Amino acid sequence: MRVSLRFIVVPALALAVVLSGPWSVRADVPAGFQDTLFVSGVAEPSALAFAPDGRLFVLEKGNGRVRVV
Repeated sequence: MRVSLRFIVVPALALAVVLSGPWSVRADVPAGFQDTLFVSGVAEPSALAFAPDGRLFVLEKGNGRVRVV
């Protein structure tokens, strides 16, 4: 089974965004990885979902908005 690199890198970047917020505990980045801010200005993200075309939908808890990244 062949897996596109996009399906590995994009979720890893999204996780980095969620972990970079002030609401979480920071962890050391494993060797060979880079901690990069992917998107800013997201207020209290509570859920993430990927569309087949690669877009990332982020649900904001406080105001109920869905951000498309």
